[in-house]
Amino acid sequence: MGRKKDGKPPIRAADLPSSQESSVSIRLLAFVAVAAGLVYLPSLWGDFVYDDIGQIVVDDYLHQPAHFVDVLTFRVMAEDVLDFNRPVMLLSLMIDSSLWGHQPFGYHLTNVLLHVGCSLLVLLVLHDVLRRTAQFDKRPFWPAWGAAAGALLFAVHPINSEAVCPVTFREDLLAAGATFFALWLAGRLSAAKRPAVNLALGVGCLAATLLAVGAKESGAMVPLMLLAYWWTVRRDEPRGRWIALVAATAVVVACFMAARFALETPHSKIFTVKPGYLGGSLWTAIQIQPRLWTFQLAELVWPGLLCADQTGYAVQTIDLPLALLCLTFLAVVVVVAARKYRTIGLGAAWYAIGLLPVANLMPIYHPLADRYLYLPMLGVSLIVGTLVARLCAAISPRARKLFAVGGLCALGLLAAVSVQRALVWRHDLSLWQDTVARNPRSFNGQANLACTYYHEKDFARAVDTYQKACRLSPEAAECWGGLAISFDALGQSDEAVQAIREAIARDPRYAHPQELVKALVWEPADAEKLQQVVNRAHRK
Repeated sequence: MGRKKDGKPPIRAADLPSSQESSVSIRLLAFVAVAAGLVYLPSLWGDFVYDDIGQIVVDDYLHQPAHFVDVLTFRVMAEDVLDFNRPVMLLSLMIDSSLWGHQPFGYHLTNVLLHVGCSLLVLLVLHDVLRRTAQFDKRPFWPAWGAAAGALLFAVHPINSEAVCPVTFREDLLAAGATFFALWLAGRLSAAKRPAVNLALGVGCLAATLLAVGAKESGAMVPLMLLAYWWTVRRDEPRGRWIALVAATAVVVACFMAARFALETPHSKIFTVKPGYLGGSLWTAIQIQPRLWTFQLAELVWPGLLCADQTGYAVQTIDLPLALLCLTFLAVVVVVAARKYRTIGLGAAWYAIGLLPVANLMPIYHPLADRYLYLPMLGVSLIVGTLVARLCAAISPRARKLFAVGGLCALGLLAAVSVQRALVWRHDLSLWQDTVARNPRSFNGQANLACTYYHEKDFARAVDTYQKACRLSPEAAECWGGLAISFDALGQSDEAVQAIREAIARDPRYAHPQELVKALVWEPADAEKLQQVVNRAHRK
């Protein structure tokens, strides 16, 4: 470790007594909170959309108070329930249910407040990291400006809209928020504090880890993110405390994941199809993954690519050599920059660690989604915060003012896109029209848009759109079933019967529509209509 010119060793931020630790101003906290809340204000008056309908409207599990005990004790992980492996997520939805019933406003309000809380935690974590780095760096450095820039980027960037606007994607907010809280608690550890205080912080960190992994599998990354933080910012401190903390959080994660797989019911009526590797095999998934990573990086720079269903759309213009070239170039830039600014290396590490659970190395249902970047955005925010902190310290006061105005304008443009995305996510019709406009080859987009047309009683459009979905995925029984009730609503009985026979040939459950309701695939009212077509098919 280096020495000052007077021969004394530099003061470590970890050794400062708590009274000398710099804190974030109330004004800055308020500014970030207001920015995070305002951009998603339109979502408060939105409907239940996408997976919200199956989990909150169709399924009655969340609305039965007797299930609170199962969720709190994690017994739900042995039950055949949506998100059985995410008890923290279920608990949050059940609390909303007890307050709001089936009214979407309160659920959306919780999501917005969670995003506000996550944005504030990002501000606190970034400020902690940047100010600690400043203790070891003789170059000019403005941690507060950097932390503010990074937190505001996180608060208003439209990549986060998919995690905030639909209620049932709250799992990303909960897992990320608990992860950020664990990092903030770990940042408060100090040799200058009393052992009892450090112990309390450590216990809080373990509790936050359990909340993170209990909300979503991405919470399992807490130990790795803590390890990266210690190695980058705090490795000059005694190792014992940090090794113990990282090991303890890893044990928490390991125990939860072991219980998750050991308790999972083997015969699920909901999860009848297991996820497979992208492209059919691990080797194919590995070949496709660099293209997905490149696309995700492009989304961060150009949010016009955002879409509710990225299937196929994400890689249609990116070939593997181009993806590998882009990723290699970026990796070289990060390595060179990290040698000069350690926080850039930490930001890149946090970004990569946050993407690990959704890197298709293990089969997942959706190979790519915008909400997967909610946790990795912490790393992006730290990189941006580092660059801003360095630049602001290096330029003149006049240039600094101009830079601040330019930065706020750029953030304003991002905020405007976030508001537009919040408006898109408010209703099924706007959501799925936007999806098929951006990605015409999206089966989910076409099928859900057709279902929306049916519920809007625009049966002719429903038939036309269901037929497009059938052409995109001929083996998908749900689009044939939707086509059956849409034909039936138009009075085309023969076509309806033929469509339901096609559906039954692909999925025998369509002969007994109530099984589809139990599997949360169909709404009860639609299943009754489907049953009428099934009965007519049996008579012919």
